[in-house]
Amino acid sequence: MYMKNAQIASKVQGQADRTSLFSRPSFTFDSDRPQNTGDSSLISCKQTSVGCGAWLGARGGFTLMELVVYIAIMGIVVIVAGQAFSNSTKFRVRNQSMIEANEVAGNISAIIRDDVAQMGAKSSKETPGAAASDEFSSVYSDVYMNPATDEDAKKDSSSFKLVETNGQSDLTLRRVRYDSDGKYVSVEEVRWFVEGSELKRSCWTVAKKAGLDLAADDPCAKTSKNDASEVVIADGVTSFNIVAGKPKFEEEDIQMFPLTGDQFMLIPRYGENHYNIMNVENDGTSSRLSGFALNYDKFNNKLMDAASDPETVEKNQLYAAEFETIAEVSGSTWKTICSADKNHFTFDSLVVYEISFKMPPPPIRNAMEMFTPGRDFLAVGFRDNEGNKSPYLKDFLFYPPTTQEALGRERKMRFSVPQKVEGQCLTFTFVSYSPVTSEGTLFIDDLKLKKVATANYTFDDWDTEGPSNIVQKKNVKAFKITLTVQRNGEGGVVETVIPTPSNGPKD
Repeated sequence: MYMKNAQIASKVQGQADRTSLFSRPSFTFDSDRPQNTGDSSLISCKQTSVGCGAWLGARGGFTLMELVVYIAIMGIVVIVAGQAFSNSTKFRVRNQSMIEANEVAGNISAIIRDDVAQMGAKSSKETPGAAASDEFSSVYSDVYMNPATDEDAKKDSSSFKLVETNGQSDLTLRRVRYDSDGKYVSVEEVRWFVEGSELKRSCWTVAKKAGLDLAADDPCAKTSKNDASEVVIADGVTSFNIVAGKPKFEEEDIQMFPLTGDQFMLIPRYGENHYNIMNVENDGTSSRLSGFALNYDKFNNKLMDAASDPETVEKNQLYAAEFETIAEVSGSTWKTICSADKNHFTFDSLVVYEISFKMPPPPIRNAMEMFTPGRDFLAVGFRDNEGNKSPYLKDFLFYPPTTQEALGRERKMRFSVPQKVEGQCLTFTFVSYSPVTSEGTLFIDDLKLKKVATANYTFDDWDTEGPSNIVQKKNVKAFKITLTVQRNGEGGVVETVIPTPSNGPKD
């Protein structure tokens, strides 16, 4: 019996020893704490067959549901982050494409501007001699599209042709080409057009200086339109639209005064506010003026005291009117003449107007040659039938002709108003301060008031090559160009207005 119990104890001890070899080190609770209180949480680690380490590890693990939730959350985070990165990449690519498209469109626009701005250039420095070296005098009519026709309605004195080809604008223009000294080399014809999605430019020489040979690689070396070399300027062009500035007024609507023909007369204002009578001889197309008021005291060799005050200074003023015979104007005053519908004008805002006249020299030299700029006063402007000046209309100063080059040259003054102004009459005002200018003589010829067709235009779409519009092409002074270029599905758009002051005859 004893031996049997000993064997059993030995087996149990061996099993315990083997268990301890594979178990984590065990520990016991404080010996002061009760070992048996009925609370399983107070069981000693020695009472377990696996030890405390294994027991605690089981309590710190994840369940399958927790792992599934964790993986789902991580998946959502990865998807969101990936989408954000993808969107960022797409946005960067789009931005780069838009920048590239806009850059290409801007570069093309600059090249087109250089061509179009020179449209109609027609004069050059051909006259020898130092005195004329800075003047462009020679004019080459080859820059006009069709100026030689006998039919005025078909005469095209412009330097461009604008049509539509396959839904895109097709612009042909002519200009003079210069050397480094500003002298004539040739007349070139340049064409801008679109084929497919390619914007192309071609050039050929219409006429050239005698004996001149252009280099073979010159872009305009060809002398035949059919042989003109074409260069692809850009691809990916989806829109190329050109609109010529349309003159607001028809040719016959431009002149405002005189309404018919070119006859006018000047009527003096006098008898009030120090306005003096003067001698005026009207013959219809010319007015001879003399007997100007004097503000100089010749006896005391000084200005009159009243001359220092604009209200009391002695002056002359003339009102312009349609020409009539002496009998027709007998008994009329400058007020009644100004009140006539044909002699007063209404000016609209955003419209450019022009006063023009000539001052031919008198038959003999006269005292007006002693006119002193900055002291004596000659001006043209507007007054109403009460003699009042509008705050929206300024007077234009001018001088008598003093050089041979100025004799008979047309004087032009242009103006516009910020708002509508009504009831205005064309006037000349003279104030003489120098001792002898009041004894001089002036001539005013070919007096006109008109709307400037070349300075008043809108960018309405119109057929410049239509039969009724050919004659108006010479008044086109600006073009609006809209260009759209695509890069990787993104578009760059450039819209620019290009002035063309040289198009048409000299104005």
